[in-house]
Amino acid sequence: MVAVVPPSLHREVVRACTAEGKPLLIEKPFAINAKEAVAMVARIEGSGVPVMVAHTLRFSAVVQKVLEWAPEVGAPHQIILGQSFEPSRLAWLDDPAISGGGNILHTGIHQFDL
Repeated sequence: MVAVVPPSLHREVVRACTAEGKPLLIEKPFAINAKEAVAMVARIEGSGVPVMVAHTLRFSAVVQKVLEWAPEVGAPHQIILGQSFEPSRLAWLDDPAISGGGNILHTGIHQFDL
């Protein structure tokens, strides 16, 4: 199953998939808070169902090329990352009860993935 819903619904999606034994690709961020994340991980680990959080930059051709060249370039001493996005039309992104942290978490998470 692929789940692309607001993070406030992830707990229920995880519950349903683990109950049915369905593998899950879930959109980021994984949970709206740490307590919920810990409970969801415990449920997933107890079920044995494969679950992956959708961090797409690991599959980027640019990122793959940088990783390929890394041994030739040497160890990084400093990395500066930046990104910009058009304004979102998703009103729920600014509601922490639904999004878990707002647009910074939803877009900034790509920097962590990278």
